[in-house]
Amino acid sequence: MTTNGDLVGAALSETVACQHAGPEQLEARRKGPYAPFGPFLKAPSGTGQIPTTELAMSALAELAERLLSADSRLARAVNEATVRREIAAAFSETIISISEIDDPKQRWRLLRDRTCQRISDLILDQLHYIPVWLFLGQDHGPIDVGPVRFVRRSDWLLEIANRKGESIPWLDQVQAMWSAEGTEGPAPDLEPAEAIRIGQIARAVHPDQWVACTDVTGCEQHESRRRAVLATKVALDTLRLLLPLSERRNVRTAIDLAAPIGTDQMVQLRGRDIALGMSIDRPGVSGGPGLAKAIVEEGREVLAEAGVCIAQACRADEPPASELPGLRDRWFNAVHWFGRACMADEHYVAVIMLAISLDILSGGGEARGIVHLISLLTGHDPKAPVLRKGHTSLETVVTRAYKLRSEIAHGSILALHGDWEEPRVQLGALAAATLREYVLALGSFQATGGVDGKDAFASWLRDGWPAQTPHAEQP
Repeated sequence: MTTNGDLVGAALSETVACQHAGPEQLEARRKGPYAPFGPFLKAPSGTGQIPTTELAMSALAELAERLLSADSRLARAVNEATVRREIAAAFSETIISISEIDDPKQRWRLLRDRTCQRISDLILDQLHYIPVWLFLGQDHGPIDVGPVRFVRRSDWLLEIANRKGESIPWLDQVQAMWSAEGTEGPAPDLEPAEAIRIGQIARAVHPDQWVACTDVTGCEQHESRRRAVLATKVALDTLRLLLPLSERRNVRTAIDLAAPIGTDQMVQLRGRDIALGMSIDRPGVSGGPGLAKAIVEEGREVLAEAGVCIAQACRADEPPASELPGLRDRWFNAVHWFGRACMADEHYVAVIMLAISLDILSGGGEARGIVHLISLLTGHDPKAPVLRKGHTSLETVVTRAYKLRSEIAHGSILALHGDWEEPRVQLGALAAATLREYVLALGSFQATGGVDGKDAFASWLRDGWPAQTPHAEQP
């Protein structure tokens, strides 16, 4: 088996040979993914390049993969692309020292330590600000879902000042621009770079948007951003569980949709002139005063337990088994697919995603496993009616929807053109009820000292969970 030291030696010999390249090295550099000029390493000085070969880069890439596989915390804190970049930079910095060492193990130790030192300099605790469409026209304070705090635009500047721990002069400039709402720019006496920065911040959030302040700890920048966006989306997906079906699509991040979109509609009847119309896809949940308060108050237990699940995704350290990381990660993934289903334009796409969500939650149990899990959580007899229409049973609803999902997965074009709206509504209602009950049950299961695993959880549900029977059908 090739050792780590062997791989360092291969990278070294290939790179040294390229400094006085003969025809063999030149030919090797002209081929492969780095053609036509071949790969380079950045020089330690930051200027210039060190020519090397594809074989050397492959050896460094394999070392990066091995480093990640040997350190689970590192794998959670950085992505593979970052480790590859940093190990290549560390190799460039230490190549002279490595060439003076004969012991392969010592060579690898030197390269590994330098790589880890470079990576540790990248590890940060960052608070990410992500504009979202949430409630419209609601006078409501911050909404906390674990490490994700949703604040209105008017409260966002206070969050920024609190994060710094002191007042920030340019915040007044942003507030002045907001008060003018587009009729006034930054103060003319500002430095150009500062004026651009203030203008960018002021325009980053739409007046009707909220801002998700998502705290991610112990990750490098790119991984931190990825986790923050995902955590924000799952926090919004959790709020979707508390909203009526008609409003779930209106909750989204600005990444999903930057601004309201107007669509022109043109139609003409025979013998008539053309008729024009326009529809506006306006995100955000509308309603009377107190709507946001009522929804948040009713779902406070769900939001609290969901926050525990989301927090696990916002930190690099491995949570202890007592926090049920496996079961909570399963819920996190399942509610994410539920949210994607809410955003889907096509009904059949939504049904597929809802089936995936419930399948994840059941541990890959397919239709039978999904029915069993819902029955445990809700106390509903699989054979008993779950829909008033036709006295349709829980088993029938799930089996029929899962069958449609399987037909699509196995390539049935005809299945795409079926009537998917009703299955979408039925399965969406069941999924929302199941996800709510599941995350509440997790909190109780953890409090009893439950063991992290689907079998132990299922056994506890049979014996100790006071299952409710929510009606799955929505008007």
